[in-house]
Amino acid sequence: MQLHPQEIEVWYVLPAIRRAVCKGLVAKGLTQRATAKLLGITEPAVSQYIRSKRATKLRFSQEMGKLIDDVCSRIASGKISAYAGIQQLAAAYRHSGCMCVLHKKLDKVPPCCEKGLSSICRD
Repeated sequence: MQLHPQEIEVWYVLPAIRRAVCKGLVAKGLTQRATAKLLGITEPAVSQYIRSKRATKLRFSQEMGKLIDDVCSRIASGKISAYAGIQQLAAAYRHSGCMCVLHKKLDKVPPCCEKGLSSICRD
C-alpha cells in the first residue's frame, strides 16, 4: 500500500505534535487535567504522551522544538487556542520540508512527490 502524505500527517506528525504540546504544557505548570481539557483529549491520553507511551516514532528538530515551546507558552497564557497552536505547528512541519523527508523514509515516494508537486509538502 502506498502512503499518502495526509496519512503520514495523521498517523505520525499530529500525534507527535500532541505529545510535544502535552509535555510542553505540563512543563509550564499546567496539570494533566487542564492539558487534556485544552487539547480535547482524555487525561489518560495526556499521561501516555508525557510518559512517551504514544507517538514515539517521530522526533523534532531543535528549530521545531523552539517553535513548540513558543506555541506552548502562548497556549498556556491563553493567547491562542490549543487548536490554533497545533495547526500552526503542523503547517510549520509541512513548510520545513520535513514531511517529504519523512514520507521518503516511510514509503516509496511517487513521481509527483519527487518533483515537489505534493501540496501537503509545501502548502
